[in-house]
Amino acid sequence: MAEKLKLDDRKIKEHISSWSYETRDRDGNIIVRQKKNRSYTPFDVSKKTRLKGLKLCEFKNKKGNLCGKYFVGAYKHNKNIDIEKITKNMLDKFIS
Repeated sequence: MAEKLKLDDRKIKEHISSWSYETRDRDGNIIVRQKKNRSYTPFDVSKKTRLKGLKLCEFKNKKGNLCGKYFVGAYKHNKNIDIEKITKNMLDKFIS
């Protein structure tokens, strides 16, 4: 899993995700794979706050260049994890 990111403007602006991850094949050997077009990085916040489940999503364009960043919120609904893009209007509701 990715390292957790501090909730700081400068850290978020400078952060570039690692686009690779480790997994194991059927024989137990470690394989390094590349993520497709999105990378999710969790924030270092307490699980008892309103900000739990907040992640930073970075995405690439078709050429593989870093294109942009936005916030997403992950929550459980009917035993499934749903991910929603958080806009500025939604972020005001969390903070107020």
